[in-house]
Amino acid sequence: MRSYWLKVSAGTWAAWSVGGPVYSSGITALTGLKNIHIMFNMGIAVLHDRKMNQEAVNNPYQTGQIASKSDYIDVRLAGGIGLRYQEPKTPFVFRIRVSYPESIYIG
Repeated sequence: MRSYWLKVSAGTWAAWSVGGPVYSSGITALTGLKNIHIMFNMGIAVLHDRKMNQEAVNNPYQTGQIASKSDYIDVRLAGGIGLRYQEPKTPFVFRIRVSYPESIYIG
């Protein structure tokens, strides 16, 4: 491996009728020779289901219990793999990555 760094991110997630904030952190490793590198990322992601939590707070009789925020927080493994390409002596970098929870990244 050529280099390592810590990645911390925050954003939102959505799936059909649910969604909310997501926070993730992990270690990224970069390997490869010359101008083509492979990136690996592994860490954890904390997803908060804001929509389901709000429905349970607004209608506690539907579930039969009072909902707390911790009932709708999910901690999962996060990870990804990507390709990084940079022409020598240019500042531009092309990256493509597939990961969870970010999905697909092209830049």
